[in-house]
Amino acid sequence: MTEIVPYNDDKHKNQFIEMNIEYLTWVLDGAQGSLPLKRHEVIKYVEEILPKFTEAKPPDGIVYIIELDGKMVGMGALR
Repeated sequence: MTEIVPYNDDKHKNQFIEMNIEYLTWVLDGAQGSLPLKRHEVIKYVEEILPKFTEAKPPDGIVYIIELDGKMVGMGALR
């Protein structure tokens, strides 16, 4: 069953970091070297920006997690 649930730092933080690293690495690979970031810089960026991104709470914004059978498979945000 697919569910869209609000982000929970205790439950989603590690997977959220991994998914963002995977996404930004994919973006960098697609840029074919035109962006000056390396994988270790992407990891550092995601870990630093995570608290700023996930602190958005209604009515200012919200981060949603998409779960399939209890496993995080996607994410999104509204601001």
